[in-house]
Amino acid sequence: MLVTVSGPVPRWATAGKRDQRTRPSATRFGRFTEMLARHYGTQVSAWSVWNEPNHPQFLLPQFTKRGTTREYTAAKLYRQLFQQGEAGLTKGGTRAPVLLGETAPRGTATAVAPLAFLRTALCLNAQYKKRSSCGRLKADGYAHHAYTTRGGPFFTPPANDDVTIGVLSRLNSALAKAEKAKALPSGTDVWLTEFGIQSWPDTRLGVSPQQQAEYRSISEQLAYRSGRVRMFSQYLMRDDLPRPGSEIQRYSGFESGLRGHGGDAKPSYEGFRLPLVATRGGRATTLWGVVRPTTRGTSVTIDYRNGSRGSWRRLKTDRSNTRGVWSTTTSASTSRQYRVRWTAPDGTTFTGPPTRSYRAP
Repeated sequence: MLVTVSGPVPRWATAGKRDQRTRPSATRFGRFTEMLARHYGTQVSAWSVWNEPNHPQFLLPQFTKRGTTREYTAAKLYRQLFQQGEAGLTKGGTRAPVLLGETAPRGTATAVAPLAFLRTALCLNAQYKKRSSCGRLKADGYAHHAYTTRGGPFFTPPANDDVTIGVLSRLNSALAKAEKAKALPSGTDVWLTEFGIQSWPDTRLGVSPQQQAEYRSISEQLAYRSGRVRMFSQYLMRDDLPRPGSEIQRYSGFESGLRGHGGDAKPSYEGFRLPLVATRGGRATTLWGVVRPTTRGTSVTIDYRNGSRGSWRRLKTDRSNTRGVWSTTTSASTSRQYRVRWTAPDGTTFTGPPTRSYRAP
């Protein structure tokens, strides 16, 4: 169980006592986390300090104007919150990891970009040189929400301080530089504590149900190959309920669930159990997947069909490693679709959704 201790907070716990997000008291936050650790500590596997502190919905002010420049005020506030929060959790007796960050993926006119936020919270300048007056934060990992757009997992945001799932290397590089500057402990893991692909019925931001399953699987493969990623989570299980108003207002929540708001399973529901990625090259297509859950090597059967309505035929079987991950190749084809079948130890057979091949950029 991951517990994220976050704002908004009671008004009396802020500096101005006017709202629930502006300059929350780090001292009182530390007292609160201590009590949480004392009460819930034995049930918690990891703690995270604050949800999306680089977003104005959770922490204010994000910026403070000084002359012609803007300071990243939220990041400075967050450093104090993290220090007091981590100290409170430790005093409360927790032995679970305490995570820094849980940052939103992109900066805007009102939100600080995640890497700019990271540098400021760690007292680093643009060249990742640390101010001598700042010590190293006692963080056991860095949490991030690597959401992408409907452009898919390979989307590359133009702003270099943004981090979506397709450019996790930016975050890996930033953490390596922060470790070198002695702003973070060496070997800081990345925890992708929130991730999902928006789908229909949100036609403005979402993709088709089949694409959702395919994009989610590709995203998991990118996380698996990242090297630093320790956790890759799914948000949500079930879509938010529609809201009154226009279509934009109706689907202004999250349609990233594995089930629709009515409870019906989308293709990504079985795609979460059996992720499958088909990457098409010049002469061959590489098939990669995961069996979830398994803690030992297991056999999977891969099927194919020509087009979207042809009959399924058995292609081959393959065997996973102890983490459930497997990979194989087949001849390149632009028209084929693939699926995976797996028989669990209790004899139940599960079938993943149809998956098209993609050409990686």
